[in-house]
Order: sequence, then structure tokens, then C-alpha cells
Amino acid sequence: MSIQSHVSAYKASVDGKQVAIDSLIKEFKGKRREFVIATLKPCIAKSYDIKLIEGERKAKGTMVLDKSSANYEAARDALYVLVTAIKGRATSSSTEEVTFTKAQLKLAKSYLEQFDSKAKAIKALNEIAQ
Repeated sequence: MSIQSHVSAYKASVDGKQVAIDSLIKEFKGKRREFVIATLKPCIAKSYDIKLIEGERKAKGTMVLDKSSANYEAARDALYVLVTAIKGRATSSSTEEVTFTKAQLKLAKSYLEQFDSKAKAIKALNEIAQ
């Protein structure tokens, strides 16, 4: 089934919602949250009969759901529920203090020593995480 089919199944049936979510979780495994949103948005727009329009202000350069559409609220809520089900809740930008064990710090230090710079080490970690 295509992503569009899963989104349509999610919208169409209360019983089919969890099946659709499970399928979408598998479909998007290992993908970044931004990719999931960008991929689902056109499917949601089609399922809820809403246009995608050019974003303004902080959404400039992206396509967004048209707020003037009658089904906007339902589509926005469906997008939020699906993305949250697939990728979990978005993390805030606030920081929390993290403590590491001596073994973790030793392992991190030995990892960093393998690279010429911290930037290269971070790049390698980001590639692994994708």
C-alpha cells in the first residue's frame, strides 16, 4: 500500500486507524521527523480536500495547509496525530542537565580521538542516526 492509501485508511475508519499507523511507522522507520511531515502533508491535504499553499513568515519556503479551508482543523489534527504516532512527541529546545558515567565518558573520548575534529565526529554520528 502507498503512503496515501495508509492516510486514507486512517481517515476512513476508526478500526483502521491503528493498522494505518502501524503501517506508516514501518514505512517511515529511520526517517527524520521533517521528512515524515513533508511526505505526509500532501497526503493529508488530498485526503481532507485541502490545498497546500506557500508558507509565510517562519514557514516561508515550505508548503503548508491552507487555513481558509473548511477541513483545515481536522487535517492539522490528523497530521499532528500521525506524526506524533510515527516519530513521538517533538522535543523542546530547552536543555536538561545530563550526567555520564566514567565508562561513558571514556568511550566518548576514545570515539572522538578517531577523528581529526569534533565536527567530523558529529557528522559521522548524524550519518549513523539517519
